[in-house]
Amino acid sequence: MRTARLLVGTVLVLLVLIVASSAYLRLGSNGLGCSPWPQCYASHASGTGAAADATSTATGIARSLHRLSASSVGILIVAMLFVSWRSLSTPAMRGAAVLLVLLTLALAMLGVATPSKLPAVTIGNLLGGMAMLGCAGWLFAALGSNPGDTSSRGSHGSIRDRALAVLALVLVMAQTALGGLLSARLAAAACTSLPLCGADGGTDLAGATALLDPFLPAQAPALTPALDDARRALHVVHRLFGLLALVSCVLAALRPASGPRDGWQPGLIAGLAGGAAVTGALMAGLHYPLPLAVVHNVMTALLVAVLGARIGAGAQRS
Repeated sequence: MRTARLLVGTVLVLLVLIVASSAYLRLGSNGLGCSPWPQCYASHASGTGAAADATSTATGIARSLHRLSASSVGILIVAMLFVSWRSLSTPAMRGAAVLLVLLTLALAMLGVATPSKLPAVTIGNLLGGMAMLGCAGWLFAALGSNPGDTSSRGSHGSIRDRALAVLALVLVMAQTALGGLLSARLAAAACTSLPLCGADGGTDLAGATALLDPFLPAQAPALTPALDDARRALHVVHRLFGLLALVSCVLAALRPASGPRDGWQPGLIAGLAGGAAVTGALMAGLHYPLPLAVVHNVMTALLVAVLGARIGAGAQRS
């Protein structure tokens, strides 16, 4: 079981590296962090901007890191199935390991279509990566839990705690999808004021429904003429949903740990949720610098992994 847990822990680290490098490549190619702002980003949003410099040192390092990490993750997950299958002592653990393999294959196939003008591809990559993080976090915690440990607060408390963590995880995943949609719609410059874009102009909630269609290309003619108003409305939805996700994470963090080995989880959930919210707000106030956007993505990824671990921590005790 120790070998299996070491493999899963390594997979978690590599998945975070994949999120960081992927965010840098994706957001950089969309014009985030370009200069002069916002004129340079406006040219990207209108479809006239130049592509990101694929030969730059930072881009080359990020692309190499992404490929190396993704390949290593696939190898390690397959190795875990063959080397540590017997250590996965429950059907749920084995199911999680198989799910990691399936998600890896799905993302590899989706990678053929990446990059794409379809937001569905961006969202699929984001949610697939986050699902892998949550699943690996669950498996890491489940492998470290002790079935004979009776120090937890009882099955009812454990079930209630995991239910709160599941709710928080679902909301964070949905918030991630909305963030990916904002990125795919090149909507960053449409809203740079807090809290709800009021200083930047009006919002078009009806028009935003068109932007919610992930299969509508980013520059499709069918998009509403008042595109910036619709983009601002999408920002408002993203921010309000982010508030719900933050509250759910705080509620999950307020519950005591499931056992003595899990005492690190509640504080880390609260810290990462707060950090993701703060970096999201700073991004708008500082005109969306690329490094801060990458940090925001990494904090969200870590939050998903810890929520997964929170759910898996009491799985063997209830």
